[in-house]
Amino acid sequence: MYRQADPNSALHDVIRHFRAPIRFAFAYGSGVFKQDRKETREKPLVDFILAVTHAQHWHSINLQQNPHHYSGLRYFGSGLIAKVQENLGAGVYFNPYVEINGMRLKYGVVSLSALCSDLVNWDTLYLAGRMQKPLLVVKKDPVISITSQVNLTNAIRIALLLLPPTFTEFELYSRIVGLSYTGDLRMKIAEDPNKVRNIVIGQQEELQQLYRAILTNMANVSVQGGGRLHQDSNPMTRAQIIRHLPGTFYYRLIQEFQRSDPRAFTAPAMTIADLQQSASSSIDAPNLDPHKHQSLGLAQSPKLTECTLRAVTRTPRYSSAMHSLLPLTLSPTTQHRRDSHTLEPPLPRDSPVKRFIIYRETLTGSDKHIKTLRGPEVYRKTSGGYSVSKALVDGRTDCTLWKRASKQHFKSGREWVSPIHFCRIRLVEVTQQYRTEYHFVYSGHQYVWRRVSLWSYHFNCHCVTNDHIVAKFRYNHWTLTFGTITLYLAHDSRLSFEQFLIASLIDIVESLQKSPWPFYLAWTKSDP
Repeated sequence: MYRQADPNSALHDVIRHFRAPIRFAFAYGSGVFKQDRKETREKPLVDFILAVTHAQHWHSINLQQNPHHYSGLRYFGSGLIAKVQENLGAGVYFNPYVEINGMRLKYGVVSLSALCSDLVNWDTLYLAGRMQKPLLVVKKDPVISITSQVNLTNAIRIALLLLPPTFTEFELYSRIVGLSYTGDLRMKIAEDPNKVRNIVIGQQEELQQLYRAILTNMANVSVQGGGRLHQDSNPMTRAQIIRHLPGTFYYRLIQEFQRSDPRAFTAPAMTIADLQQSASSSIDAPNLDPHKHQSLGLAQSPKLTECTLRAVTRTPRYSSAMHSLLPLTLSPTTQHRRDSHTLEPPLPRDSPVKRFIIYRETLTGSDKHIKTLRGPEVYRKTSGGYSVSKALVDGRTDCTLWKRASKQHFKSGREWVSPIHFCRIRLVEVTQQYRTEYHFVYSGHQYVWRRVSLWSYHFNCHCVTNDHIVAKFRYNHWTLTFGTITLYLAHDSRLSFEQFLIASLIDIVESLQKSPWPFYLAWTKSDP
């Protein structure tokens, strides 16, 4: 089985760092195990996989403790992060380039149910393929101990279908390790083409520890002299192997045969009577009816190896490429596109909020210039007058407004400055863990101001609605009118401007849930 990490090791300290509950955790990769390759000066990242019971709950706690671990998705809350995890790729959400207790690492979060399903059924073969190679268990779980044994056994079965009757132990491990890299886009454009060989040579003892006990208990595999192995190539034996393949993978294998060799689903070339007279088989022949089971026809197909390889290729290709590119496309340093090289760069993230501006957007997409309700400022839209509201509804996140520059900026060649980026408000569940309540009395009424800690103060922002908006500023309170809805927002001196702004906007959004007018949030860090 897998090696266990030392309880006093730095790996255990990393797991203890997280306040959110972790059911199962392991470390893997070149940062933990050596490979047969040249050493580099820079130490590789240590890779972790953390299996949790409820993904959204886990991310919600971790966002409070480690918001800097996350990309820009943290601004939308744990609900969206959990949806991205569950609906994109292989059910894993990665936080790369993280440093904990001086250790540089990358960790992926997966739900325990998704991990077990992949180990048993090979839904994506992403984590199942990862767990077919040596790893270091940092936190054990009894359910994973069982399902991982199923996964290791299935890896041997697939390797046997791809190997000749006689083969070496090195060839067996190369086939097993290569399963998760077959069809992987990274192997063509980024990874070392000898990576499989390097893993097998560098981790041969660990591979033997994983698979030798399983091989010993397999009746169709025997050990010969000189470190060579022999498998029973009788079609009955191979048919049983096919019938015991993981459920999702077996379905993909059937699809490959339907495209490449539909004749494999007809009556087998060798009947059970013929097989019983042939070489001895470890299979109980009467239990295999060729008219009820198609595995015997598949086992005798000349395209068995080809279809098996194609089924393996179809499984991890999307997931591996997705998880290689997703951290890059969603990283916190990803910049929004700009429509001119003369535009002023965004303000520093730590700059204070200077002013909150409310303006309305006309729904006419051809309007390129927008005036605010208060003040003489003029803005233009990115993308040739594309409607901000329509852009956000369509899922665009690069729609930007630019303020017309002053005369001094004109002299320097910049006509449009102070970029303002937008994101649609997403109502996140406000629980005791997320909120801080502020109680105060204003005009005889008690107000409760809530500040959601997940909101970011890092964007240049405005408040956007579709028409029907009036803003009146009076001393320390505002009156905002949205259609027939009027809200009186009193400023509490105990709140910072940012806290007050967030609390006010959340109350507005909650009041407008049944309103036909969409509402968008942003705020500015400079005084326009």
